[in-house]
Amino acid sequence: MPKNIVTVVIRSSNERTEAVCKYFAELQVPADSVFIIRERPFRKAVSENFKIGLSEGRKWTLALDADVLLRENAVTEMIDKAESLGDELFIYQGFVLDKLFRNTREGGPHLYQTKHLKRALEHVTENDAVWRPESDTYEAMAKEGFTFHVDDIIYGLHDYEQYYRDIFRKAFFHARKHNSRTAQFVEDWSQRLEDMDYRVAIQGLMAGILYEEEFQVDISFFHALSKAYMRKENIVEKRELLEAPSSSFPSQFIHEFENTSAHVNLYTKRLPKLAPTKTQQLKKLLFHYPGRVLEEIGHILQNLAH
Repeated sequence: MPKNIVTVVIRSSNERTEAVCKYFAELQVPADSVFIIRERPFRKAVSENFKIGLSEGRKWTLALDADVLLRENAVTEMIDKAESLGDELFIYQGFVLDKLFRNTREGGPHLYQTKHLKRALEHVTENDAVWRPESDTYEAMAKEGFTFHVDDIIYGLHDYEQYYRDIFRKAFFHARKHNSRTAQFVEDWSQRLEDMDYRVAIQGLMAGILYEEEFQVDISFFHALSKAYMRKENIVEKRELLEAPSSSFPSQFIHEFENTSAHVNLYTKRLPKLAPTKTQQLKKLLFHYPGRVLEEIGHILQNLAH
């Protein structure tokens, strides 16, 4: 791969893995091709990402969230795949190994063909309440004849080594985005409570189910909720992560995953697609896991009241 063919834009919300994400990216592309942005809400990050890609003028623009750690040779392999998909390709995407889903899922690094970003910018929403401003551009571009390709190749780790506050936020959103899977999340996470990430995730999930008011997709809102929970539970936030465990950490972890059957596919094990109401979600959880859910609901109600 020519060294000047891709610009990498890391979209950060001050995740614990920001520095490590950058480290793994710079193992694969020159450091002067890697940019970090901290725009919020997320729609502004999407716009800034596209603008940087256009101003840098390289053929490809890789959008990389700071909670994703690239495996070895991921960038080269993504570009090689994308190069074969034609001139109308807007975005190529792979899979990640996701800690909360405990399996692979769509949502890996986003590789854009830069020449189409000017048109895509016109489709980025200005509504702060939109949950998926980036995905909405795919649909808008598809209506104009551009293509979106997803491979089931694992290109990185997602949501590993994150701050508790961000685990809480992700789980809150999972209750909204993946509400047909809430029972499976609780079933799986409640069996792994020795890992504090999953304890916090259950709380975030319940908060997402129970919270009735409208909210903007703004990280500060979620940090306030998680802070209240952590204070009541005497949970100390993780320290900043400045170094990777090893240069091959994501690749080794993915290799071990691919060579074991000891995992649960929460992403494909689906309940009926009809989105349940909050009451239905809670009834389903209480039916399957009454003790655990009642305990967690009690904590969440206390936290939301303060």
